[in-house]
Amino acid sequence: MHGQAADRAGCRAGPAPRRCRAPPRAGSSAHGRYLRESEFLDAPVSGGPAGAASGKLAIWIGGDRAAFDAAQPVLSAIADQARHVGEIGAGSIAKLVHNLVSTVMMQSIAEGMTIGVKAGMDPLDLYEALRAGATGRARSFDSIQRRWLPENLDPPHFQLQLLHKDVKLAVEMAREAGVPARLSQMALEDMTEALNRGWGGRDAQSVLMLQQERAGLEPFGLSLEDVAAVMDRS
Repeated sequence: MHGQAADRAGCRAGPAPRRCRAPPRAGSSAHGRYLRESEFLDAPVSGGPAGAASGKLAIWIGGDRAAFDAAQPVLSAIADQARHVGEIGAGSIAKLVHNLVSTVMMQSIAEGMTIGVKAGMDPLDLYEALRAGATGRARSFDSIQRRWLPENLDPPHFQLQLLHKDVKLAVEMAREAGVPARLSQMALEDMTEALNRGWGGRDAQSVLMLQQERAGLEPFGLSLEDVAAVMDRS
């Protein structure tokens, strides 16, 4: 919200973010005018209390681009990653997908850690070993930037058939150790389906195309240049 509409709604401008009184009572004529004259941004936040204290926050913002640009000084004062992601509602979609993916990843890490510890490793040694690997060193979403997003699967960086072998062995190890491995089993089933389609010599990320197919989506086929620009901005 900004400009005259913000002033009418009770916001006071200044060097600090605008402060607004509560909107008029729903159903009143003032409330209807308030809705017509105000500009809203859908702006969920990620970063938690520590991020709020340090200013290292992500804000995913849906709404009118002009409203976003006008609010940018306030947003940049409280967050280092304030992004306009589309129309109203897009911010909430981004937040939900982020939290869904992070939850599945945490569950996957817990599953892998329990398999490794039950198979005989010390948990601290295993954790340190995992952090030193390629995935442990990378930011969570960086792994798909050069392969899956641009549909750059041939020639492979790491063949699907080789990763399938490793995942199959890990699932067998979990079974022998008596550790439930539901996520790992699901991943193995998808990789086996991809192998049966003749994708074994393609990049291991080719298995992700199965999810796109089930969702009724075509491959994204993003350009490497556009993806690189996103990496540079974040």
